Amino acid sequence: MRSQQVVNEHFTSAAPFWNDVYQAADAAGQRYRQRLELVLRWFDRLVLPAGTRILDVGAGAGWSSVAVAARGFRVDAIEPVEAMLELIRANARAAGVAERVEAETGDVHALVAAAATYDVVLALGVVPWLHSPRRALEEIVRVLKPGGYAIVSCDNRAALAGLLDPMRHPALDGLRRAVSTLLRRLDIRKVPAQSVRAHLQSLRSFDRLIESVGLTRLRGQTYGFGPFSFMNRSLPDVIDLRLQAWLQRLLDNGMPLIGNYGAGYCVLAQRLTTQPSPGGTG
Repeated sequence: MRSQQVVNEHFTSAAPFWNDVYQAADAAGQRYRQRLELVLRWFDRLVLPAGTRILDVGAGAGWSSVAVAARGFRVDAIEPVEAMLELIRANARAAGVAERVEAETGDVHALVAAAATYDVVLALGVVPWLHSPRRALEEIVRVLKPGGYAIVSCDNRAALAGLLDPMRHPALDGLRRAVSTLLRRLDIRKVPAQSVRAHLQSLRSFDRLIESVGLTRLRGQTYGFGPFSFMNRSLPDVIDLRLQAWLQRLLDNGMPLIGNYGAGYCVLAQRLTTQPSPGGTG
């Protein structure tokens, strides 16, 4: 099992990236803006009353928390990384919503909130980095009110950008690790082994996991198609952005199957009034 401390250390060092990426003009920025725009569209369709309590777990630099608070809701932003908490507070102040965003240290695997506290829980870009996704989702369900909503995302194992690059294709992960280990043992490759990497899931397995913890899937949609690369060399941003825009138009126009290959996958789900027995798949 991957140590959560190692993951937290990774995000501590990467905090400036997560603060800047939503405003970046490159392909990565486009991808994360698309995710936030999708989530906010779903959020607005829920037509929740002002003052509704929202939990944003693994809130990162707080861009989703700030966007939700700007709609008049109260947000508890939970993060295990202190550098991220400082960014959440700073971004909430800059947006004029500091009084509606409470940023606290927390672990999604063991939330301190009482059962049935929140109307909505957001977990965006969180599940791919957890040592126990099922346990975290069970905690999300526990703190949701009956009939409450969860918006959760994963990284798509069948993302087109990964399938087109032999150095990123998921089916070749084992071979790449074996070759990399051999080269380091022969002292041919000097760089250390990559210790932190997001876990990829198929859309079907993620749907099964969501449903196994007592959530009913209402909507599911992939988002973003880049950044693209070949042999780990990134495409120029101008080409990447045009390619993403073309693929997004195909998706918006209802082209069959293209929606299976987005970079990430978001699910809007609702808590059942009765919960399943412990255990199950995941």
